[in-house]
Amino acid sequence: MPQEFFSALPADPFDDALARHREGELEKAIESYRALLVLKPADPHVMQLLGVALFQRGDQAAGLLHLQRAYALSADDPTIAGNFAKALQSAGKTSDAIPILRRLLRTSADHQHLKERLATICRLAGYLDEAEKLYRELIKTEGSLPKHVEGLARVLAQDGRKMEAAELLSEHLVSQGRSHGPMVYLAGILGDLGHLADAAGLYEQAVKLKPEDIATRLLHIRTLMLAEDFDSAFATGLEALEVFPKEASLHITVGNVLVEAGHVPEALLHFREAVNLDRENAQALAATAACAMRLDQKEAAGRLAARAIELDASGARGYLVLASLARELGSPEEALRLYEEALSKGADSAQVRFELASILAEDPAKLSAALEHLLAGLNMDPQHYAAWCLARHVARMLARHDILAELDSRNDFRSYDRRVHPPLPSWLLDETDDPQEHLDHARRYWDRNAFRANEIFARSPKPMLPPPPEPDDKIVIGYVSGRFHEPDTAPRLAGLLELHDRRRFSIHAYCHSPQLENSVAKRLKSGVDLYQSIKGMGAVEFANTIARNGVHILVDLDGYREGSRIGYMGLRAAPIQVSWLGYPGSSGSDAIDYLIADRIATPDGATPYHSENLVRVPYCHYVHDTRRRIEPIRPRRSEFGLPDNAFVLACFGNPNKVGAETLATWSSILSQTPRSVLWLRNRTAEVSENIKTAFAHQGIDPNRIIISPYLDEAKHLARLPLADLCLDTFPHGSRTASCEALWMGVPVLTRSGNSFSSRVTASMLVNVGLPDLICPDDAAFEAKVVSLVKAAERLRPMRDHLLQRRQNLPLFDMLRFAAHLEAAFTAMVDRWRKDLPPEAIDIAPLSRG
Repeated sequence: MPQEFFSALPADPFDDALARHREGELEKAIESYRALLVLKPADPHVMQLLGVALFQRGDQAAGLLHLQRAYALSADDPTIAGNFAKALQSAGKTSDAIPILRRLLRTSADHQHLKERLATICRLAGYLDEAEKLYRELIKTEGSLPKHVEGLARVLAQDGRKMEAAELLSEHLVSQGRSHGPMVYLAGILGDLGHLADAAGLYEQAVKLKPEDIATRLLHIRTLMLAEDFDSAFATGLEALEVFPKEASLHITVGNVLVEAGHVPEALLHFREAVNLDRENAQALAATAACAMRLDQKEAAGRLAARAIELDASGARGYLVLASLARELGSPEEALRLYEEALSKGADSAQVRFELASILAEDPAKLSAALEHLLAGLNMDPQHYAAWCLARHVARMLARHDILAELDSRNDFRSYDRRVHPPLPSWLLDETDDPQEHLDHARRYWDRNAFRANEIFARSPKPMLPPPPEPDDKIVIGYVSGRFHEPDTAPRLAGLLELHDRRRFSIHAYCHSPQLENSVAKRLKSGVDLYQSIKGMGAVEFANTIARNGVHILVDLDGYREGSRIGYMGLRAAPIQVSWLGYPGSSGSDAIDYLIADRIATPDGATPYHSENLVRVPYCHYVHDTRRRIEPIRPRRSEFGLPDNAFVLACFGNPNKVGAETLATWSSILSQTPRSVLWLRNRTAEVSENIKTAFAHQGIDPNRIIISPYLDEAKHLARLPLADLCLDTFPHGSRTASCEALWMGVPVLTRSGNSFSSRVTASMLVNVGLPDLICPDDAAFEAKVVSLVKAAERLRPMRDHLLQRRQNLPLFDMLRFAAHLEAAFTAMVDRWRKDLPPEAIDIAPLSRG
């Protein structure tokens, strides 16, 4: 409590206790006050001083209790009432302090001082109208004092009237001259409004007015960083360090600037210096840990993060590092436990909520919990772009179109927000068909998350890469994936790997997924020359392993799917690096040389939207396993609640691919075709109910939406022919679902767009001889479906064509696909042998056999 608490007290025998209190001897003062209360148990002055001393010692509850009793005994005493109100405010009970100050204001002679305190507390408690009135009265009676003008500006800004607040502060600075407080607050408002250059200029002036104020210097540096003027931010930080060389917070802030500018090793030096200056600084330890994690120094990162949490369990960054470490080592359960512990200890932040939600979202039964955390995180930090994107993705997975509409209203992100919190690019495929946006998102994510060889190996030798193989030597291909265990991925890969020409190629599989010993996994392992688990491997160990095994071409099969290791490709573990299959788009990477695609998915003109060189194989780049088991006993429609006489439209893609536009298109189709039903699949009753509700809001009878559970692969393939026509989604089209439907003889209708992800089904349809099922826009798609429902007999020749000729259709010709893929690998190596840089390659069709 400030010195004013001891003013205006009567001269009583407690002078000795009061003197000890004023000297800071709290324990002796408390002992004396308690002794006095034994003699005078109803003395409000002794009681309130005991409350103040207890409060100062940290016993808030006991202090408030004594102050409350003193106030009850002498509510008209301005000192007792003022101390009680101030204690309530300090304890976070501002609303309880307001009635006390209002009463004082009516009776006290210290009118203006109390009005100022009441205005401040009203603002903090959210009583903005009253606070504004009080500040305007203060300005009218006392003039435009900086503290009153700044207080009024804070009220206006808190009320959402930031422009009015900025105008008020600007007028004050012009008319009254420059003063530090209003200038700093005006800079903050301008920064919030996006005028970062103006804000930085004001902070620079404020530093000149008060050069000893470190907080203003930190705000100046951070604003320049927000403006992405990293050179100026770094120079300003160094200038501040010349004045305050031993200020740990400045070293941390300069380190953050260097991280954002991409100079991670240099940032680590500043973070370490902050730790050297203050070894008990949890923020410095956590920043050092996070930086060490970026440099794959996992042991040091874990040790430093644990120490940061030990010193301050309410700091989120230490938990973020430890949980990230747990996930990289293959233990999402431990990461989840750490995030939950962080929340229980008060280490709450938008980033903790985001990371926790990203784990929960991998479990369909926990999607609602994930969405709750994301919305809570966005309330804390509305500019967390990745949290916003994941919230939209999860809302799509839950078919919560109401939440999607709400999130649409929050779409106001700065360039800085998109760069600092880049979302997983795969989430954005559902949002837009613009290939430039896809590339921009991928580049931002890569720049933020990929490992860099020049950083990781700055003080250690890089892995020795193998030389080009001689023409008679085998080319070593290394496939990397975390999906070798998944039922929709493993069979397709196993079928391909078995067909590689072992006379010319040595095939390695590097797996970071859970190790399963089912029949498909055994088949996959037997189809390669080397199968190695890399689960739990760090980036450096991974790079050394790949190089030591002599891999010539490293192929990432996951792209930007959840849990991928695409960032490891930044270490250049192999001379040639390739992206294929897992992600229908560009990686945005400067370390991946080639992207395997085809002429339909990536037509002429697609090159500018890909950071890689396009290698286009003939026919379709997608792969299908023709040996997949199909349940021999075919089901009836009645087993899935499908009417025998209905036209069954089906879509077996994930709900996240169904946005508002697709929902509206499908609803319009159902409205125009009364005998049709829509057949979907889903994992949870909650999402099924949400889907039916969404269609009901479009005027569609929910009974016409038939939702079936997921089945194992053999049973799922067997039920597909119960559908009359499968509908592709847009702009993120199906891949596996479309390929499976066509294999089972079910026509698929697609709407082809501009992006890779919207054109994969179109590529499949061309390569099964059904190009007429490709539509150029939504209107054509809707009209085509309606016409096919009304003339269902037109589909019979298509089904017969697919079933009778499927072994000869290019899409399902695995032997020829393997040959084309090998031709692509050979062409890449040929350029390498000739010391030529990677370039786009079109592979010529090979004859069958």
